Amino acid sequence: MATKIQNPDDIDTFFHGLALESDGYRSFSRRPPVRSQENEGEDEPASTSLQALAPPVRKDRELASEPAPIDSTGADSFFAAMDNALSRPSAAGPRRRTACLRMYSVAEGAGATSLTANLGRLWAGEGRSVALVDDASDSLLPFYFGVRRQGLRFSSVLVQQGASTGEVQLLARNESEDRVDESGRPWYAGVLGQMGVAADYVLQRAGRPGRETASEGSGISLLLIGAEASSIYKLPAALERLGRQEIRLVLTRFRPELDLHRRLRSWLSERFGDRLAPVTLRWDEAADWALTAGRPVVDYAPSCPLSADYRELGDWLAESPAFRRTAETLA
Repeated sequence: MATKIQNPDDIDTFFHGLALESDGYRSFSRRPPVRSQENEGEDEPASTSLQALAPPVRKDRELASEPAPIDSTGADSFFAAMDNALSRPSAAGPRRRTACLRMYSVAEGAGATSLTANLGRLWAGEGRSVALVDDASDSLLPFYFGVRRQGLRFSSVLVQQGASTGEVQLLARNESEDRVDESGRPWYAGVLGQMGVAADYVLQRAGRPGRETASEGSGISLLLIGAEASSIYKLPAALERLGRQEIRLVLTRFRPELDLHRRLRSWLSERFGDRLAPVTLRWDEAADWALTAGRPVVDYAPSCPLSADYRELGDWLAESPAFRRTAETLA
């Protein structure tokens, strides 16, 4: 119920009443006047008038003559300059084209989140603008960049390496969002366009392939396969769900000392040829420690075997014609 003001001059009562009725106005409440020792014993005035609160009027203002005329000749040149600027052709040139890369996993635990974070970190360290998008609303991607909160829709971090400074934008999908919009474009395309994010690379952690992934936009897709027999068993179904997407297989969590892992890699190479990425991601304990430290592996343990694998895979992708030709304009 709105506060009824008995006396319009009673400012303190007005704001104090609003503060009691609505938390949204608490910042506007005013403290009651402080009584000084000199006034102790005197009756406190019932209200503070508007006239008492108004600043004193300076006598020189009262006696001032008519204001001096304003010189407006500068305004003409100002507006002429603005007309000139708006008539000039845009120097922005063509809109930036973005290379899009999706990361799928045959099964959980193949390392798609870690790969997304580390590739983003490496390319941002080269002075690129990179957007990392996650199909999961409880994305762990921000944790690799020191953002210790889950459920964030959007966050942004700067990455500096030597004289180069790049930007990493982190975006998570809402559970209510479809993975593909009505025009067949991936969910993040319109969101990044509306936010004005101009990225050189978009890396999407897309999770396990689902029935709706067969028509997911352009770009190249990586299908991560953990080096265990259960992942190989699930591989045919994953490939079928990915449809006609341009896919490169990446073997992860590889231990070269294990005979089974070597045989799995040999079988994949024979079966898929150049569709198997030439870089195998080795198992490394540093991957888990890096997440607990809130850093990508390439920063946490730059000399470990997995960091070397990430750098080699990133170089191979950046030079891959299949990756570069899928660049598109986000809108």
